[in-house]
Amino acid sequence: MNGKQTGVSQQRTQGVEPDEPLHLAELMARLSWHLRRSGMKALAPTQVTMGQARILRHLAHCDAPVRMRDVADRFEIAPRSVTAVIDGLEEAGLVERVPDHEDRRSIRLRVTPAGSHALHAMDHARAEAARTVFSPLSTAEMQHLIELLERVLIQPGEKGGHCNA
Repeated sequence: MNGKQTGVSQQRTQGVEPDEPLHLAELMARLSWHLRRSGMKALAPTQVTMGQARILRHLAHCDAPVRMRDVADRFEIAPRSVTAVIDGLEEAGLVERVPDHEDRRSIRLRVTPAGSHALHAMDHARAEAARTVFSPLSTAEMQHLIELLERVLIQPGEKGGHCNA
């Protein structure tokens, strides 16, 4: 890169086949880091963290208010960590806690109108950042990459549904 060959590309020019899945994993990790960094820059003006944005996006895709426990399970994080994230979103007026009519001990979460507006602005900023990251690819190449990644990442029956609550 920048005129220098990586160890993998040096191996290829020398006729040695690298471990392709490992190489792919490394490239995906670097891409993920790059997308996260550009996403954080895009989110900076909103004062919403990447973690808060992920949870806000999840809640916005749900048809009904979601239990905090379901959010913790979905993101595989401790319930107390979800509480801290939700506290920040609630203080910003982006999410509100509502009673669970089926279980009085449980609290549910829903996105406020301000949260929907903020999410729209965040998605617009992140989309601009993603366009820059993926600008070397043609539209057809991006579509093919989407198809491949969905095949790897999305489990059968999961597509289209970000919320099971």
